[in-house]
Amino acid sequence: MNSYLTEDLDPDGLLIVTLADPSGPLNRTTDQFKAELAALLDRLEAAPPKGVILRTDRDAFGVGGDVDQIAALAAAGVGESFADSQRIKALFRRIESLPLPVVCLIEGMAVGGSFELALACHAVFARADARIRLGFPECSIGLVPGAGGLLRCVHLLGEDAARSLIVDATLIAPDRALELGLVTGLAENRDALMAAARAWIAENATPARPWDRKRHKVPGGGPYDRRGRYLARQGHVSGLVKRGHGRQMARITALSAICDVAACGFADGALIESRAFARQATSAEARACIGLEIKDKSVLKRAPSRPQGVPAQVLPTRVGILGAGLMGAGIAFANARAGYPVALADVTREAADRGMAQVRADVDRALRRSQMTAAEGAALLARVTPGVGTAHLAGCDLMIEAVTEDIGLKQRVLREMETLLPPEGRLASNTSALSITGIAQALARPEAFLGLHFFSPVDRMHLVEIVVGARTGDAMLALAHDYSRSLRKQPITVADSHGFFASRVFQKFIYEAAALVGEGVPAALIENAALQAGYPAGPLSLIDDTALTLSLKVIDHAAEAAIASGHAPENHPGEAIIRTLALDHGREGRRAGAGFYDYTPTGKFPWPGLADLASRRLRPTPAPEEIAERYLTAQCCDVLRCLAAGVIRSSAEVNAGAIRAIGFPAWTGGPLRLIAEEGAAPFLARSRALADRHGARFALPFTNTDALAALLDRAETFDTEPAMTQG
Repeated sequence: MNSYLTEDLDPDGLLIVTLADPSGPLNRTTDQFKAELAALLDRLEAAPPKGVILRTDRDAFGVGGDVDQIAALAAAGVGESFADSQRIKALFRRIESLPLPVVCLIEGMAVGGSFELALACHAVFARADARIRLGFPECSIGLVPGAGGLLRCVHLLGEDAARSLIVDATLIAPDRALELGLVTGLAENRDALMAAARAWIAENATPARPWDRKRHKVPGGGPYDRRGRYLARQGHVSGLVKRGHGRQMARITALSAICDVAACGFADGALIESRAFARQATSAEARACIGLEIKDKSVLKRAPSRPQGVPAQVLPTRVGILGAGLMGAGIAFANARAGYPVALADVTREAADRGMAQVRADVDRALRRSQMTAAEGAALLARVTPGVGTAHLAGCDLMIEAVTEDIGLKQRVLREMETLLPPEGRLASNTSALSITGIAQALARPEAFLGLHFFSPVDRMHLVEIVVGARTGDAMLALAHDYSRSLRKQPITVADSHGFFASRVFQKFIYEAAALVGEGVPAALIENAALQAGYPAGPLSLIDDTALTLSLKVIDHAAEAAIASGHAPENHPGEAIIRTLALDHGREGRRAGAGFYDYTPTGKFPWPGLADLASRRLRPTPAPEEIAERYLTAQCCDVLRCLAAGVIRSSAEVNAGAIRAIGFPAWTGGPLRLIAEEGAAPFLARSRALADRHGARFALPFTNTDALAALLDRAETFDTEPAMTQG
């Protein structure tokens, strides 16, 4: 087995220790690292050199803990997680207690456990590079720092600064770390870093950390040292509870630990941090967040639904977009931001200019948020050329249609666009529900056509749904994956069926809310139950925002698709409520000033007439938990139907798509992770109970636990076995 730590004693008596994790490209605090560090410390304590310099030859100093090891510890229980936190803290405590100077050099990203290692050294010098990020992302994945990071930040910075760094999981650049005092100095390159480390060691032969000096106090004092500070902390906790609706406990646990650490000594603070770490490491929140943010992301980087064996495709040199509405302009912005020259066309000059104005608005927003420089914004705008008609797209080798959701119109304009393409050119449609196979019937080269369903707002939604038609070729699918990634968006691949994956699963959420209106449930309860369940917005507000008329089009398209495939339309009870509200009462949504809500200059209010839509056979008013159960189960059931029908195949793509595109509650880690956490048998029992009470929309296409477990296993297996073809 290769070593993690290599040692080189130089002529000046300084020991250079280089970190290189043999288990992967990024340094992590693995069991091997801990064992080798313990052995190194034994030698240093027995025969200390003049000083030690820790460094790495890799691009990143390190990314922290091994999440698989954390998961194994969590499975073993709170006690083992606590003990492991104490073990690594004891190692890091031995570093700073050595009778010799230890300096850490950071030339790339250092986050989590790796930054905790750096803070345990007597001095830290970092490369002066604004792209480098330092800090503690643990709270963003349901964890709390457990190797002394929280403890040392409080004792170095005080409560307030530690809260921003730990609770908010803010990653900072080296210059900001220098301002805070987390690093000792900056240097421009490796040689300068080494020189700075040598000079510091020469001047600090017996350094001591602040908490090892007499009369050390936490900067700014503890939570009880200033009048009103404790009440302010209670306000912070209340804000976190409200923001996460009591389901995102990592930040609350971290804030509580920061307050407690600030109120006691260093040794007791170490125990407090370990308890907080162990509590979160064994939580369902951590399992879900680690699964989504680390494991699923790792799977998605491997692109499980990209056809295996198809080489990297030649990316387009110029992208044409027909339709300069909100979606078309957003797609133009995303392409221009990625460096593509863009031709943006619409039927009139006025419409094209409105689209260009929207691109400018997107640039202005990015400038306000410091997401690009003024020069980058100007260059982006220069890459977009508005024009009139399909002829404006001549010279583009990728054309994307983003016109109104009408299959006849799409077929006509795509046929015109195809005639303008070069021999190797490709076509795509931004439809959110219409059949790609049906649209392709109008094309001469259906193998070079598929759906690219972007989500609104395009500049902020980082997912693209790739829709594979019956005759879409593997080369086209591979190009769609490569192109989507060039836009810095995550692609998921779905088969061609009405609503594809994201739209149809989203509809189950809003239709269930509309059905609750029909049962006489107050609008405030319907909305708040969704927010408390972790949805980012209330479903009735979402229906109004997207327009009830659009929902009616989707409902009608779904019915037509069902009939064409030989099935009866679903006739969800929520559909009838939307239809009645829009057609019988003329309430078309927010833009019309009236939908489920009335919109006035002073705000929006539930329409009083909603009560009149309720069925005469009223059920007792359900509790928020029961409503949330219906939302979650309705969507999970449809996810399982999609898997069973082959609409989507990848477990990671299901979870990422549901959370990133349609707002499925993030605390769950995704629909399939929520089902797995509950267990196949309990979920199936719940589905049956809801089907008995509310109808077939909660029924599943299988009746036993083994079938459900096999379906979940199949989705997991897909992510580990590269796809040969997706068409």
